[in-house]
Amino acid sequence: MIVTTTDSIEGYEITEYLGIVIDKEICPITGMLQDSYFVKKAVTRGADAIVGVAISSTTSDVSDYDASPYSYCYLVIGTAVKIRKK
Repeated sequence: MIVTTTDSIEGYEITEYLGIVIDKEICPITGMLQDSYFVKKAVTRGADAIVGVAISSTTSDVSDYDASPYSYCYLVIGTAVKIRKK
């Protein structure tokens, strides 16, 4: 799965747009995006890639994942697509 902030992928052409995928993560994104529920949503639609990914963050005073009083919440949005090599 290719996940990118750009609207195209060098060496590939987009053959089909499968819709917007969006997810809220309450954990660090770094190194975890490839295995996230966000990517799994795109895979269930038959996507090979997600383009135009945008990530915004905020802090939350409720954390189910660690003992710290604050944790970062990430809103991740992108477009699931089918691609093929040029």
